[in-house]
Amino acid sequence: MSASRQGSSRAPGRNETAAPREPRGSRAADRAGPESGLAVIGEPATHGPAQAPGTGNWDEHDTIVPDILERQDGRSYVEWLDSLQPADIGKPELSVGILLWPGFNLHSLAAFVDALRHAGDSGESACKRRCDWAVMSDDVSPIASSSGVTVIPDSPLVPSQELDYVAIIGGILASHDQIVPALPAYVRQAAMAGTPLIGIDTGSFALAELGLLDRRSACIHPYYVDEFKRRFPGIRAVTNADFERDGDRLTCAGGVSVISLATALVRDHCGRDRASRAIHQLTVLHKRQNSFIHRTLALGYRHVSDSRLKCALLMMESKMDDRDSIATICRETGISARHLNRLFHREFGLGPRAYRLEMRSRFAAWLLLNTKRNIAEIAVQTGFSSSAHFINHFKRRNQVTPGEFRRRRGEPIT
Repeated sequence: MSASRQGSSRAPGRNETAAPREPRGSRAADRAGPESGLAVIGEPATHGPAQAPGTGNWDEHDTIVPDILERQDGRSYVEWLDSLQPADIGKPELSVGILLWPGFNLHSLAAFVDALRHAGDSGESACKRRCDWAVMSDDVSPIASSSGVTVIPDSPLVPSQELDYVAIIGGILASHDQIVPALPAYVRQAAMAGTPLIGIDTGSFALAELGLLDRRSACIHPYYVDEFKRRFPGIRAVTNADFERDGDRLTCAGGVSVISLATALVRDHCGRDRASRAIHQLTVLHKRQNSFIHRTLALGYRHVSDSRLKCALLMMESKMDDRDSIATICRETGISARHLNRLFHREFGLGPRAYRLEMRSRFAAWLLLNTKRNIAEIAVQTGFSSSAHFINHFKRRNQVTPGEFRRRRGEPIT
């Protein structure tokens, strides 16, 4: 595994502000100029002028995303994304060391690695150009997955300072006691060095068993949530999200949510063009419309320079149905409500509550066009207190009711 870690890329500790590595400002997908082929969500796809994200005051036409849904030729779209890459990348921008606990979930490993592969790939070269990863261990003994398929580690234990993340992938809880002592010791050393840690599937149990999730929150699969609460009553269990980011700890329940986690990491480190490539190649979530993937399609990704504001936007996006999240954002970012308000007004011309309401409105409009969910379900999913509140707000904002908006745009996309 190549050493791609830089001093500025380390995620902060519990009392610091999470600041993902800045995407390259010169990348064409971040500029979104007139020839970028990007479309405003909620409007028909066009290739005319579009206002670049993060410039001037916030406007509903500022937020743009790759025109994934409008492109019929998938190969052309991937080739277009690949054309946005700079010629000289240098070291990979995202580097992950993977540790497999006995009885690990094979799907979680495959989903995580394939998302990184598609993001870091060009064409079908299968090269680690933008993302680097390796399955690490202290020896090359095969590790059995929960399905019985074995995986042979392909790297020794790399010094964690050379990595952006160390990820533990778990599976069958009863197999955790078979772990070799060297791996938990390595994880503890990585935590002491300040390397961000990821727990996938029951990898969150492994982090909690090592005392590395104390006084934090963790994303747990509903199948395991009661057992997690019984073992670790001091850790808040989250079950209604794809993943949880709490300082320099990230946890994911597993399953298809692993794709959401991996593409979020790609977006933070490599840029949204690379995340879009992975999403396009791996998108299989046709039934769920509240994942990171769907929120990205609906809302796009804003480039902001202030790391605290970036953290606030990520939290706001992931907790869209939480009506009390402003206080939580202030607590987690370590800034006052007054200063948060100043940051939002400076960047968008709106306070955080007004911005969050616009975000919810845009996502609601996307759900109306792209799902068959009824008005009450969409109101709950986007954080409105009632269907009546949602309908009244939507009509004031768009001059039509949600039902009329859906009918005028044709049948929902399934």
